[in-house]
Amino acid sequence: MAGIYRLSIIWSIRVLDLIESELVEDEVDWISCFPQNGTCLESLIFDCVDSPINFEALERLVVKSPSLKKLRLNRHVTIVQLYRLMVRAPQLTHLRTGSFGPGEIVAQGEQEPDYVSAFAACKSLVCLSGFREINAHYLPAIVPVCANLTSLNLSYATISTEQLKSFIYHCHKLQTLWVLDSVCDEGLQAVAATCKDLHELVQVSFGRD
Repeated sequence: MAGIYRLSIIWSIRVLDLIESELVEDEVDWISCFPQNGTCLESLIFDCVDSPINFEALERLVVKSPSLKKLRLNRHVTIVQLYRLMVRAPQLTHLRTGSFGPGEIVAQGEQEPDYVSAFAACKSLVCLSGFREINAHYLPAIVPVCANLTSLNLSYATISTEQLKSFIYHCHKLQTLWVLDSVCDEGLQAVAATCKDLHELVQVSFGRD
């Protein structure tokens, strides 16, 4: 990550992919190094980063990046934070969620975010993955985008057959699907009955290293 501060003057950067990069925790607040007056960013990938990021800076970056299409979050981004990003970037086509659980308690008297409407607004979304530390209570939120999905990766999501069925019947355009074997044969039968365009099906063993 040497030279990351130079991002502050590279206003035309379009792709930042940290998949094979290593960050020393607290080495630098890299997400704050982007220009303050708008960016040309189209793809931001940092799901490999093992430490929390400055979420407020990330949110500002998403707001000032109207061309952003691909966003891959790390596991420290909660579903509440995901909601805040999605409502600011409905143009996304590829999304990797972080932790698909709240990560924080909604205060008494406060209304939980409308995750269904946030997904529904992302009408161009075709690729969806992530779902770490999943709380299956939130799974129905993805139903509005299922009809357009061509790729769905649930290899981190420990879900049951019935939980899979709650949305897979809407996924008629799927070409690629990754699931854990927790969905069992009945879940795979539901996939076969629905996803007629499926080209790649990967079943990952639950409890793998």
